[in-house]
Amino acid sequence: IRETARICEEAGIPAGTLGQQDGSLDHGTMVPLYFLEEALKRAPGSTKRPQFVRIGIGGPNSRMHYRVGQAFAQAAETLGKTIAIVGSGDLSHCQKEDSGYGFKPEGPAYDAMIMDIMGQADFLKLLEIPEETAEAAMVCGQKPFALMAGVLDGMKPKTENLGHSAEFGVGYGVVTYTDLQADAGRAFLDQAEDAARQNYEAKVAREDPYVKAARAVINQFVLNGTVPQLDPVSDEAAGVFVSVHKDGQLRGCIGTTEPVTKNVTTEIMQNAVSAVSRDPRFPAVQPWELEDLDINVDVLMPAQVIDSPDQLDVKKYGVIVSKGGKRGLLLPDLEGVDTVEKQLEIAKQKAGLSPQETGCTLQRFEVVRHK
Repeated sequence: IRETARICEEAGIPAGTLGQQDGSLDHGTMVPLYFLEEALKRAPGSTKRPQFVRIGIGGPNSRMHYRVGQAFAQAAETLGKTIAIVGSGDLSHCQKEDSGYGFKPEGPAYDAMIMDIMGQADFLKLLEIPEETAEAAMVCGQKPFALMAGVLDGMKPKTENLGHSAEFGVGYGVVTYTDLQADAGRAFLDQAEDAARQNYEAKVAREDPYVKAARAVINQFVLNGTVPQLDPVSDEAAGVFVSVHKDGQLRGCIGTTEPVTKNVTTEIMQNAVSAVSRDPRFPAVQPWELEDLDINVDVLMPAQVIDSPDQLDVKKYGVIVSKGGKRGLLLPDLEGVDTVEKQLEIAKQKAGLSPQETGCTLQRFEVVRHK
């Protein structure tokens, strides 16, 4: 454990023992341990009780987990230890309508794909699966599998697919990897990183000047704590919201309903820094997250007081709800907000008001959304 943590620290990999918050063992650990101990009891000539290292997963992407696996293998080699690795986690949770999670077509599709990939030990394809795909299929195991693949980096294994089941609506599969042979062509991380970099560069090339400005600020601020000087993207003054998403999930969003700086450019700069470092709902964005971020810049038009919720349209208008000094804002056209009732409920909650609160002042506004 200490040697792996040392290697990770030297390589700038966010892995070690300081981040542990819950020492209890989850099912992904308990189930393999049960079968491993039973097998060891029956092993002929077994005199020494083996030691087990539990590695928990975290927020970084699959490629970073693969790097942790590489570090673990390097530590074992340095210390002269013989190891076995178990990549344990559930597959899709949404395989059956009558299960606790219901049915989504993404579930069986993911399981079929992952069993094919793991059955062939095609770890490059494993690293190329988007995080959103695993999220949509409600999967727990993709990152443990990536970590295990990192341990096997540069090795060609004999694979055996022992089967798949989703009897109770949650997918489980078992594949074994034995008889490892060195194979330089199976060093997959560089290939995966190259593909990810190309995807990132293509994404950045599609972004408009407003988003390019926000990304330039975010990248420099997260990497070295400074803010670049930017060419103006607009001289107009307006409120601006900068929203940051990662793997389809909100990662930070800060904005101003009215201009507080001289123009939109400086408004973007100020709110971009705040979105990645001062949103109280999220920890500050880390350098290893930067290429996974999707950024939106919303420029707000002046708000208008309205008489009735009938004058709202969740796709077209954002809403500001205020009462007694409390004020909550919600942008338009947000995923999962498809009714005016839902829009008002969330806006009231953001204002610290009850969803049933009456007598509120309502304002609507339009935005120009830059992607």
